[in-house]
Amino acid sequence: MKKNYFESRKWIKLCCIGLGLFIVVLVLCSMLYFRDKIRESTEIVNAMEYNKYDRYYVLITDDNKNVFWQSVYEGASEEAQGSGAYVEMFGENLSEEYTKEDLMKIAIHSKVDGIIVEGDESTIMEEQLRRAHEAGIPVGTALYDNPEGLRHSYIGVNSYNLGIEYGDQI
Repeated sequence: MKKNYFESRKWIKLCCIGLGLFIVVLVLCSMLYFRDKIRESTEIVNAMEYNKYDRYYVLITDDNKNVFWQSVYEGASEEAQGSGAYVEMFGENLSEEYTKEDLMKIAIHSKVDGIIVEGDESTIMEEQLRRAHEAGIPVGTALYDNPEGLRHSYIGVNSYNLGIEYGDQI
């Protein structure tokens, strides 16, 4: 009886030692594999060339997916590239949806070089325009104006020009 007891314990010890060695070898092989992958990705990143820009502007709207705002963004980006600036459709790739006012706060705290925002006449927007002005960030309102806010410019269509364009198309 004692012989079987010791033999079974010996078998368990051998299995535990074998399993332990297998785990150690597996961990070492995994570490070597991932070390090589990290080196490869570092080499790829180091080989990439990044564009450096002199100025950084953001475009803030209520609806980044709107075809009109996408075309405004594309036009602004093309124009900015020629002058050493970068324009970003602000809030486009964020995991959360932010309001226009929240995006204005983020842009102001990020100390961007300029903001293009879809204007409105709300008091919240007026406050954000004032904060941007105090921070020395020029803001241009687009499509809709906020005449009471401290914006630097307004980009939009007046009714007269719109009427002429509609008349020409008819």
